[in-house]
Amino acid sequence: MTENGEAGHDLAITAESVAVLGGSPFDRIMRTREDGSVFWSARDLAPYLGYDRWDRLPDLVDRARQACQNSGHDPSEHFSEPPRKSQGGRPAQDFSLSRYACYLMAMNGDPRKPEVAAAQTYFAIQTRRARLASVTDRALTP
Repeated sequence: MTENGEAGHDLAITAESVAVLGGSPFDRIMRTREDGSVFWSARDLAPYLGYDRWDRLPDLVDRARQACQNSGHDPSEHFSEPPRKSQGGRPAQDFSLSRYACYLMAMNGDPRKPEVAAAQTYFAIQTRRARLASVTDRALTP
């Protein structure tokens, strides 16, 4: 369950689910901070990338962080570890991911998974839209 009360893990990424639910499942698991910035939980994102076990995700996070750094960006601005929350057992590890971090996660995911292909398409388009909106805002600011 996401912070906004949405159940995200049991939804398959299909054209039908997008049409029925209205929008992308990636939009449904997006979270908003008090300052209005958006992020995704790696735990919420994992099933949408076809990863059903958390123990396989940290390697993907490491590859995406490396890609972030190699592209000249500061990984700490895109990948952060929120305080661990416990539901009785060990505290659960998670990462707060920027849109760009999600894009890198998708680009570094297992290409054999159809979920990865769907995520690559979504985050490539949305990252491009966000960049264009930012450029437009700067151009219009006096």
